[in-house]
Amino acid sequence: MPQNRKEASIVLRSCGWSEEVYSFMHARKKLCQEAASDTAPNDHETKNLLISHAKRNFLSKVPESLKAGLIERLRLFSQGSSHLELDKRSKMADELVLLDCLVSMFGMRVRIALAEKGIKYEYREEDLDNKSTLLLETNPVHKKVPVLIHNGKPICESRIIVEYIDEVWKDKSPLMPSDPYQRAQARFWADFVEKGEELEAAKKDLIDALEILEGELGDKPYFNGDTFGFSDLAFITFYSWFHTYEMCANFSIEKHCPKLIKWAKRCMERESVSKSLVDPITVYEEILMLKKKYGY
Repeated sequence: MPQNRKEASIVLRSCGWSEEVYSFMHARKKLCQEAASDTAPNDHETKNLLISHAKRNFLSKVPESLKAGLIERLRLFSQGSSHLELDKRSKMADELVLLDCLVSMFGMRVRIALAEKGIKYEYREEDLDNKSTLLLETNPVHKKVPVLIHNGKPICESRIIVEYIDEVWKDKSPLMPSDPYQRAQARFWADFVEKGEELEAAKKDLIDALEILEGELGDKPYFNGDTFGFSDLAFITFYSWFHTYEMCANFSIEKHCPKLIKWAKRCMERESVSKSLVDPITVYEEILMLKKKYGY
């Protein structure tokens, strides 16, 4: 077995661990304790069993854009790497590490930007009830995801991260317009979307904000015009949460803003978006679980 439950859970947590994985771990530990020492499975065998279980019960629910990083982390663990060694790998030069939470609409922004640029990175799932030391060290002010760590240097806040990505890899699929006025407009509407986060609890205000955005979109394919860009990226991740808003507030976004829904479906035709956004039902189920857990 791994040296202790904490070490095993850290590795499994990086893969979005679940109650099923915990149950498996407890059952496996009990069997090993009951077995004679000469018949107990060795460390390598147990790790492979943990990996197989994690793949079957979790990876099928993970967006395609995240699977490669999680599988690679599991592979290294199966070869004997401890969670400390894996953390050390994150600090190597020319590496990108994204500290994130699967259903975070703000983390999805960063994932889309990286996918648009075709940039490889290591994904690290954070347990927001038990934040990692790495998250607390790299974002000591807000202690929130997402955090992008580039060559050991952390960048925080999703919009800032997206602009950083666009500037560093500016030769690949630019997200910001080249014209200064158009860049200013893109930032304005991205800022408007950001303030919309504060309106989620008020249905009328949310609908009003969405209608303003639909008015700005008009008949254009994207907010930038003919090309997918910064404003689209800032807003499209809310699409994963539309179903939750509708279910919790009992209204239809499509009824009020049909053009926005058409725009969202158009964005979903982009591989970078469809493989980065979490399924709306998964988001809703996660919110229901949190409501039950915290009693609201």
